[in-house]
Formats: sequence, C-alpha cells, structure tokens
Amino acid sequence: MLLRLDLSALLLTVSVLRGSCAYPLFQPTILSPTSTDVWNVGDVKTIRWSNHDLDIPPNQHGRIVLGYNAPGTNLNTAYYQQPLADGFLISDLVVNVVVPAVPSGNFYYIVMSGDANAQTAPFMIINPASPTGPSSANVTVPATISVSSAPPATVSHWSPGGNSSSQTATSSQTASAAASAPSSSTTSSNGAPHRATAGYGWSWCAAAVFTISAALLNA
Repeated sequence: MLLRLDLSALLLTVSVLRGSCAYPLFQPTILSPTSTDVWNVGDVKTIRWSNHDLDIPPNQHGRIVLGYNAPGTNLNTAYYQQPLADGFLISDLVVNVVVPAVPSGNFYYIVMSGDANAQTAPFMIINPASPTGPSSANVTVPATISVSSAPPATVSHWSPGGNSSSQTATSSQTASAAASAPSSSTTSSNGAPHRATAGYGWSWCAAAVFTISAALLNA
C-alpha cells in the first residue's frame, strides 16, 4: 500500500513538473549590433533580432540592457536595473535605444532579456568626453548610467500572403524609470551593476524531476 502511494505521488509530481516545463525557453538571435559596429554616445541606435523558428507568444515582452567586459578583469557585468529599452514586444524584431554616456571602449555588448537572454559580441562605443584607449585597463566604467527614451522604431509585420505593413511601435521605446531613481535603488548592494546571468531552461526542469523522483523512490 505504501509503495502504491509513493508511485502515485511520483506520477503526480512528474505530471505537474511536465506542465510547468511544457514551454521551453526561447532565445532570439540578435542581428545588430555586431562586433564591427561603432556607437557614439548620444546617438539613437536600432537593435534588430530574428525570431526564426521560434514559437514566441505574441504578448511576450523584452528588455534591452547594456553590458561590458570589465577592463583588466574581463568580468561580464550588465546594467540590468537600468535597461536601455523595456516593455517592447519581442515579436517586433526591432527597438531603438539612445547610447548612454559611458567611457570609450570596445568591450560593450547588448543583452536582450525576455524568456531567456540573448547577447551580442563585444563592440565599440565612443565617447568624445572620454577619449581613453578602447581596450585600456585603466578605464573606469560607472556603477550607474543615465538612460534616455529613444524615438519609436518602425516595425514591419509580414502577412502569410507575403504582404507587409509597417507601424510605429510607440510602446517599444520606453526606457526604464530606474534611470531617474537614486543610485541606491538601481545598483546592487555593493554599488556595482548586476552581473549577467542566463536563463535556467530545460536543465532546471530535468534536475527537479530527477531529484524529486529519487527522493520519493528512496523514501
């Protein structure tokens, strides 16, 4: 009788976890910027990505974050609390951002967070007020950045018949209100930006099923 109850509990647990893991994480491919791009502080730049072969819900929203490989340590760090753009639809495939005032360097990258993180290769940002060499280990990257709202991007939606229509995605260009908040609310407890992290994905689900199953069978 006890074994039957254990097996019933096991089946119920696996069924629940399968339901929570039924939708895998998706990771769009960022098309621009690329490693050859050069951004200038204050410019409006368009970030583009591809959702090819991805089953993305039409109401899935995303966030664009600036990151950098810390000079001298090569530690990946990103301004998750101060996104360059937030609340846009991942189905839009495009969003505009304003390049923030950061020191010149070729160690910056873009992270797009949605269901999972997508990250670009490092590219260069030039700041005329900070002409330090692009790869200098003496560059001091600020703990916080000032974020400005960008003008809307034009989004093209393709119909099954091959026709396209364009519209202005006004909701896609809203910068985070964290940019105007005190630094204590936009940084981690040690005053530094949050380090980049990846999504958990199927590995978490598989580990949870295995762990609970083993515990029930060994009880």
